[in-house]
Amino acid sequence: MVGNLMTLAKYEPGYEAFELWKRQYGPMYTIWLGSKPMVILTTYELMKNTYIKDGDAYIGKLHIKEGTMAFRDGDYGIVDTVGDQWREHRRFALQTFRDLGLGNNILQERKTIDEFRSLKKMLNQAMKEFQHPLMLFSLMYPWTRHVSLGPLGKSKWDLLTQYKLKFFAFFEKQIQAHNVNFDEDSESRDYVEAYLKEKKKREDAGDYKSYWQFENVCWLVVYILNHLHVQAKMQEEMDRVIGSKRQITMSDKNALPYVNAVINETQRLANLLPMNLMHETVRDVEINGYKLEKGTTVVAQISTVMYDEETFPDAYSFKPERFIDENGHLKKVCKF
Repeated sequence: MVGNLMTLAKYEPGYEAFELWKRQYGPMYTIWLGSKPMVILTTYELMKNTYIKDGDAYIGKLHIKEGTMAFRDGDYGIVDTVGDQWREHRRFALQTFRDLGLGNNILQERKTIDEFRSLKKMLNQAMKEFQHPLMLFSLMYPWTRHVSLGPLGKSKWDLLTQYKLKFFAFFEKQIQAHNVNFDEDSESRDYVEAYLKEKKKREDAGDYKSYWQFENVCWLVVYILNHLHVQAKMQEEMDRVIGSKRQITMSDKNALPYVNAVINETQRLANLLPMNLMHETVRDVEINGYKLEKGTTVVAQISTVMYDEETFPDAYSFKPERFIDENGHLKKVCKF
C-alpha cells in the first residue's frame, strides 16, 4: 500500500535512497509510490538517450487529478500540462522572458524585490511540503482527503487548499494592480502584463480555450557563509575585475570564472527537488533493452547524476574548484 515511501522517508529528502537503489539494482529500476510504479533513470547516458534524443516520447506528465484540482483548480501553466497546451505556454514563457531581457542588463534593472521575496517564501514552503513522503502518500490515495489520519490524509489535503488560496490571492493582487494602468499598445513591463495582453488578444479573436489563466540564491549564501575561503576568493576576483566603483552586470560574466564556478557548484549540490518531475510515455518505448508500454511513468532522477562520485568526487562536499580547469578557466562538465 505504501510502496517505497517508507524508504524515502527514512532517507529524507530522498537522495540517499535513490543512490542506495542504484547500487543495488543498477542504473534503471522501478519503485512504487503507493500503488503507482515508476521507472527511475539514474545515469546521464540513459537520460540523454531518452529525454534528449527521443524527447517527444516522454512529454506526458503523471496526473493526479484530485491533487491538481485541489491545488490549481485544473490543468494550467507549464509543469502540469501536456501536448499543445504545454508547448503553447512554454513557447510564450520563453519568448516573453527573452523580450523582457532575461540574461542581459535590461532585466537586472527591473525592481520587483518585495514581490519576489513574498512569492519565493510561499514557493519554498510549498516545495518542502509537497515533496514530503507523507504528502506523496496522501496524493496517491485521493480517498484519504476524507479521512483524518494524523499527519496523513485530510490534514495534507487541507494544506493543499491553504497553499492554493495563498497563491491565488497573490496572483489576483498582481492582476488587479496591472489592470489599473493596462495599455494594450505599450511595451510590456513584466511577465504578468505580457500574459494579460496575450489573453485579451486571444479572447478578442474568439479563443477562450487556450488556458491563459523563482531558491538557488539562498543556498549560495548558506554555502559561502560556511566556506569562508570560497567567499574570500569570490571577493578577490570581483575586486580585481570590477572594483568598487560600479555594479556587477551580466557583461562581466565571462571575466568571473570563479564566481561562475561557485554558482555551478551551488546548483549541483543544492538540487532543489528531491524527486524530479514524473513524466509518462506517450507511446511504447525501449530503454536499455527493456520495453515500456505507453503511459509508463518515467523519472530522470537528476540527483543521482549530480552526486555521482565518478564525475564529482566527494560529491556531497561544496567544492567550486571542480568547475575550474588547470588554466584557471571555467570548465565545462558535460554531465552537469
